[in-house]
Amino acid sequence: MDQRAALEAFCDLERYLASGAEAHRGLSEIERESETRGREVVRRSLQAHLDARGDGDVGDAIVVGGADGPVVASHKRRHTRSLITINHLR
Repeated sequence: MDQRAALEAFCDLERYLASGAEAHRGLSEIERESETRGREVVRRSLQAHLDARGDGDVGDAIVVGGADGPVVASHKRRHTRSLITINHLR
């Protein structure tokens, strides 16, 4: 998922709000739907941020000459991680 998905969710919210006024929807309905769509904007924005952070690859290892031969210094910690968000805690 990328920033375009977050922008599209924001535009969807904006379109909804613009059409809500024209359709004479009740304020409580508009508020509930705006909250739902607003959370989707934030969720997609956070996902784009996490995707941009990458998977932890810091590049090639560094090989240095040591007293007993070459030493490979690598800080690669590529892995997957499960995240628990506030939505899972409700």
